[in-house]
Amino acid sequence: MNSPQDIPHLVSEESISPSCSGQAAPRLCHRFNLQHARIAGPSFVWPADVAENCRRLAPLVDEVGLLFFESEACLVYTERDLPPWLAETGLRFHAHLPLDLPWNEGPERVWEIVSGLRRKAAFLRPWAFVLHPPETRPDFIDLSGRAEVCPQPGNDVAFGQGFGSFTEFVHLWGQRWEQGGGRPEELLLENTRENDLVDSWPLIQSVNLGICLDLGHLLVHGQQTHRLPEIWSRVRMVHLSAPGKVGEDGRPRDGHRSLAELDHRGRGLLEEILGRIRPDCVLMLEVFEPEGFMESLNMLRGMTGRA
Repeated sequence: MNSPQDIPHLVSEESISPSCSGQAAPRLCHRFNLQHARIAGPSFVWPADVAENCRRLAPLVDEVGLLFFESEACLVYTERDLPPWLAETGLRFHAHLPLDLPWNEGPERVWEIVSGLRRKAAFLRPWAFVLHPPETRPDFIDLSGRAEVCPQPGNDVAFGQGFGSFTEFVHLWGQRWEQGGGRPEELLLENTRENDLVDSWPLIQSVNLGICLDLGHLLVHGQQTHRLPEIWSRVRMVHLSAPGKVGEDGRPRDGHRSLAELDHRGRGLLEEILGRIRPDCVLMLEVFEPEGFMESLNMLRGMTGRA
């Protein structure tokens, strides 16, 4: 492993982009007592590899989310992609598991991929793993704006084959903890277009899973995930970004835009989230381009009392 003096020079905020760092962030109405909350950034902000993005993020954030979005591409990562010196940056890490997990091939195949990625990142000691669960319904349509908030036992939800594999995978995760698996609470389920976590709530409670609450998905799909009973004690991370522009169907696109682009409704929901989360909740800025990321970072620093 490289020694600390071998770590590439960590750039300062000012050296990244004068147009970003010098720009005053738009102000919101409220300031929250979240000085000790960890702010995280994704491992893809600049058009560069994971290592270079971590190098640039190190002086700016407390934590980096490793974006393992593609199974096969990330399984062949080498020390060039994840060099040993990343462990000496002072950053904390979590991982976002692939978006293309083959749920229909069964839980063992999914576990094979996930455990392989866990081994790749083990030297960075990621504290959590964010997962997009598969859709619950075999004939999925976007029902996320429906009025119901929490399903009642025996509500006859027709679970899809992928969701059955997911349920078994969750149990595998816990059973194999002592063999390199993970504690259930380290697995954070994210609300997505395909699964707003409402139908999954009984499973989440029974297995003691964590939640990654995505602001953009709540807004784009009109979801009520944040209204689930007792959800806030399980929200260990929030994904923060603004939706994209309104499409031809009159609905906003999931554009992962700067927080400065939030409309009145979006800003109100952001304030509600910041007012309800646990003090140790990770605030993950899911903005994948430098200017929007820096603008959002300055905004979030101001709102959390860290400006």
